[in-house]
Amino acid sequence: MNFPESPVTVRLSNSSYGRVEVNFNNQWGTICDNFWNDNAASVICRMLGYRIGNTIPRNKRSSGVGRIWLDQVQCTGIENNIKYCQHRSWGSHDCSHYQDVSVECHESLYQNVRIIGGQSKGRVEVFHNGIWGTVCDDYWNDKAAIVVCKALGFRTGKGLLGKRTPDGTGKMWLDDVKCTGNENSLDDCTHKPWGSSDCTHSEDAGVECFNRI
Repeated sequence: MNFPESPVTVRLSNSSYGRVEVNFNNQWGTICDNFWNDNAASVICRMLGYRIGNTIPRNKRSSGVGRIWLDQVQCTGIENNIKYCQHRSWGSHDCSHYQDVSVECHESLYQNVRIIGGQSKGRVEVFHNGIWGTVCDDYWNDKAAIVVCKALGFRTGKGLLGKRTPDGTGKMWLDDVKCTGNENSLDDCTHKPWGSSDCTHSEDAGVECFNRI
C-alpha cells in the first residue's frame, strides 16, 4: 500500500462525537461506512487525542456534503493515522453521503486543563492551539467546576469567581461557559467561540476540587 506523503488530519462535526471528516490534499471529505468498525473509530479518536472510540449507528448520524475520500477502511486498531489502515484508493468509492461514518470518542489522553495557584484550588487555565489561557467567569458555576475537577482526577468541585482567584495574563480562551456537569471537558460545554471574550483577567474563573479519586 502506498501511503500519502501529504499530512492527513481528521475532525468531527462535534467536539468528541459526530461525523468524521478527513483532510487530504487540503480538501475535507467524508468516509464511507463499508467495513467500518470500532477499530477504525478508535484510530480516528486517537488522532484527536482520545483513548478509544466507537461507531455511531447509521440512524443516529448526519450526512455530509462534497467529497467522499475513503471507502472500505479496515483497521487493526493500533494504527496512529487512518491513512495506515487498508482502504480503497483516495476518492474511490461507490457510496452516498447517507453512509458517512460517525464516531464517539472517550477518555481524553491530553490533560488540557490545569489549576494555577494550588493542587486543588486556584485559577483555571485551558490549553488550546498550543497556548495556555484563562476562562472568564461569566455564567461560571459549580457544574463547570465539576467538569474541570473530574478531568483532573477529583470527584467533585465548586466554582470560584474572579474576585476569589489570582488574575492571569495573556490569552483568555473561553467565555460564557455553560455546563451540565456531565461533560468530559469544558469544550463539550456550550461557550463562545475560542478566543472570543469581552472580559478582563479580573474575571478569571477558578475552582476548588474535592475528593481525589
